[in-house]
Amino acid sequence: MKRTSTTALNAVTLAFAIELEKENIKVNATSPGFTDTALNNFQGTDSVEVGSREPVRVALEQMQAIQDENVRISSAFRSAFY
Repeated sequence: MKRTSTTALNAVTLAFAIELEKENIKVNATSPGFTDTALNNFQGTDSVEVGSREPVRVALEQMQAIQDENVRISSAFRSAFY
């Protein structure tokens, strides 16, 4: 069951990424791995802290990319008008 649901989730994520690309929206997917939570009756091999590292890293990376793009646009705007 998990393998089927994971495959379905990957397919939906890819479909969203393709569909939203023309709107300039980036879709990311990460996996926390086999994290020790109630969803698996606390049988996971990774702590919540370890499992959260990759999703947080990707989110922060995207925030930095957005900030960098905003700075680039702002600089171009200033150059054009000043």
